[in-house]
Amino acid sequence: MGLHGNKSGIIRDGSTITPAQFSAFTFYSVYVGTSGATATINGVPMNLAAASSLDVVVRTFTYGSGDIYLLGDKRNVAYGSSIIGGSFTGNQ
Repeated sequence: MGLHGNKSGIIRDGSTITPAQFSAFTFYSVYVGTSGATATINGVPMNLAAASSLDVVVRTFTYGSGDIYLLGDKRNVAYGSSIIGGSFTGNQ
């Protein structure tokens, strides 16, 4: 789920995704452009229809072909209260 009102904070072109990016980003939606695409998502080979989307936490990704984009957020992004320890009264 996106951190900003259920909206993604970043978009990455699937053809440029590297395994290292999974340590920097959390991807939870796949969007396919106008040409359709093929990819292996979480170990499952898929043919994805043009202008479709798939809401899934992407753990592994291998690009196949077509216009495909991964949407998500940077890891280590705080959302909510930044209070650590102590006591707090009132609305957060």
